[in-house]
Amino acid sequence: MITEIEFKRTSNIFIKAGIIALYQYLKIFKEDNSLDYDYSYFLDKDSLHVKCENLFSLLEDIYYYMGREIYDTSGKKRGRLLINITSPKSHSVLPPFL
Repeated sequence: MITEIEFKRTSNIFIKAGIIALYQYLKIFKEDNSLDYDYSYFLDKDSLHVKCENLFSLLEDIYYYMGREIYDTSGKKRGRLLINITSPKSHSVLPPFL
């Protein structure tokens, strides 16, 4: 059974964003102690390393929560969020990465 995975740095911006998002979720769930997995992870300049005895279950649970934040939002609400992010009048929301 696989218990360790390494996500290597790439020039693809979408893959890099996914690796950073995975790192952020790993960090949040570790701090909140909200998952029942004992896992370790570290991010260096070239890769993200994740180690867990139940690696596939851990990744499935994290990806589930990542998707929920995006796809469990109604279309109208998502539209308003996009407008708020891109509106020059909105000072409380940071602009997206360009």
